[in-house]
Amino acid sequence: MTPDQLVAAVRAALDNTERAVAAVLRRAPHWRVDTEPWATNGVGVVDDRGDIVAVTMGDYAARHIARHGPAAVLLLTGALREILDAYEEAREATYTGDETPTVLILEPIVRALARGLGIDPEGSTP
Repeated sequence: MTPDQLVAAVRAALDNTERAVAAVLRRAPHWRVDTEPWATNGVGVVDDRGDIVAVTMGDYAARHIARHGPAAVLLLTGALREILDAYEEAREATYTGDETPTVLILEPIVRALARGLGIDPEGSTP
């Protein structure tokens, strides 16, 4: 996969993630663990309005779900886009002297982001 194809694939994956949370975000972007005991002996995750998002059998799972609510996902995708933007700028930069080109530092990071999104940076075009 060329660098341009890799960046396009990562951007497309981020677009898909943002589309998936868009409807939920408009309704209630922040999720939290409900501190009240549940009749099922489970632990509840609720949104801003108090509506149930999930019921889990353990506090740890509930905290994990709440931590990855729509608002948090959008913060993460925004940060990943900043890394992609920096990588694209570094690819276009001119380097002189003994400085280490920023692109050499950022490329492995972008490749790791791709793998984290299920994209094989060594694979064929998506």
